[in-house]
Amino acid sequence: MGLSIENQKRALSFVKGLAKNSGYYVSNDRQEAIKRLVLADIPMSEENIHTYLDESRRYSEALKRCTPKIEKYPLICKVKEAIEESRKATVGV
Repeated sequence: MGLSIENQKRALSFVKGLAKNSGYYVSNDRQEAIKRLVLADIPMSEENIHTYLDESRRYSEALKRCTPKIEKYPLICKVKEAIEESRKATVGV
């Protein structure tokens, strides 16, 4: 990515903080959805983008009702797994 070590550490710290928020796994914005799909190494297609945005809407509603079962949302589940993996990553100096 061309980031300095210091900026890599900052980015990793930022992702780790975001990963603690279950709402981070979802997005209603197309560009943000694409970023999350890329993070999770999910193939970029109109169908995947549309599906992710739909899952995000439904998962957000489930969060509001306190009834989320992330397993019902496969793309969101993959994004969550990718974020959790990034939290475990270490940045070597």
